[in-house]
Amino acid sequence: MRYLYAATLFGLLGIASAANAQQTTWRVANGTSGNGVIAVDFYRGNPDTMFALCSRNFLGSTDRGEHWDSIGSPSADFGEIGIDRNISHVIYISIPGFTINSNNNFQSTDGGRTWRLLFIGASWVVKVIEFDPVEPGTVYIGVGPGRLYRSSDIGQTWDTLFVGGFLMSSLSIAPSNNNVLYAGFVGGVFKSTDRGQSWANLSFGFQPPGRILVTVDPRDANIVYAAIFSTGASPSGMYKTTDGGMVWNEINNGIGLDDRQSGVLAINPKNPEELLLGISSDQHILFRTTNGGFNWSEFVDGMAGPGSANTIRFDTLNNRMYVGAFLSQGGSGLYIRDNVTDVHLDRVIPHQVELSQNYPNPFNPSTTIQYSIPNGGHVSLVVYDVLGRQVAVLESGFKSAGSHSVNFDASSLASGVYMYRLQAGEFNVIKKMLVVK
Repeated sequence: MRYLYAATLFGLLGIASAANAQQTTWRVANGTSGNGVIAVDFYRGNPDTMFALCSRNFLGSTDRGEHWDSIGSPSADFGEIGIDRNISHVIYISIPGFTINSNNNFQSTDGGRTWRLLFIGASWVVKVIEFDPVEPGTVYIGVGPGRLYRSSDIGQTWDTLFVGGFLMSSLSIAPSNNNVLYAGFVGGVFKSTDRGQSWANLSFGFQPPGRILVTVDPRDANIVYAAIFSTGASPSGMYKTTDGGMVWNEINNGIGLDDRQSGVLAINPKNPEELLLGISSDQHILFRTTNGGFNWSEFVDGMAGPGSANTIRFDTLNNRMYVGAFLSQGGSGLYIRDNVTDVHLDRVIPHQVELSQNYPNPFNPSTTIQYSIPNGGHVSLVVYDVLGRQVAVLESGFKSAGSHSVNFDASSLASGVYMYRLQAGEFNVIKKMLVVK
């Protein structure tokens, strides 16, 4: 299917949110206890379908990760997994290769039962499998030591992208502008504004001592977080830029020098002020911020003992988090945590009216639209088809000042491009979204 959608976002100015909703504790998913979960992913079209790469075997779940069954090989103690955004049985993995300190990449088209080899790495295990947030079937795969490949036809053919860094550790594609990519390496971050055809080396103002993990704010391609690995050295830890990498600011409040052996970094697509940082530590393995990195706190209630957090996923449709962990005291497995209430509390009043891009997008069958208003008043949020016909009224009435979130269920609509229009006072803006069935 050819997608006509091109995402456009306004940056959310002056908004700082804190997800202070009551949380449950972390719990181990049935069938994963004692099994070190290296990587996990879920099918975006139906998050009930999940796959996990573990130290002992390859697992599958059909009930949002509550129960897991073994599918068989492969298994690994380090690697990555990614499920195609539109075909649930197409899976990519990156695991240690046939030669020492290398990684090999495989693809399965039957839900993990059989695999075909895509690439053989020369050195360094690369945990990079990223899907284009706009174009379906487009996937980026990293191969050691620093090669990046892109396929736009579900893995049938591949383009080689030369980044220029040494020992790749991460890749993040901006959902608000899929031309913008950030790649983390040992000692540096590279940026592309043309989908990987050319790259610029970004400066931190110092030489980072270790590998770097990067993730982009889904609302704004210029807001990027970087976790710099170290074993007690400084400067390292968490950094943030709001101007696309021109200036980086340290955001380590709550993260000590002994808690900077970063292994995984993830941002909540529904609430981008919330990030989780997984590390290897004798004390803490997971930190969380709910205010864009202004401060961090330990987030391990229910996870016992030292070890490492290896993978993090946010299921925004079901308001759920997943963390795969190795714990030295026998608590290894896939940990699940549910948000008891929706994430919409304690927001600073915005300076102006803002309408965010819906997420997820494309979607089936439901998506979330967020908007913010500086003053209370009448608000109208209406969905139209491409012919301008009204198909749904999501909001119509008085709304208080602050940030608001609306769920749109398109179960009764056909696949295609739709528009949603926000009217608040003199403010009137239209954005596009794509229903895929």
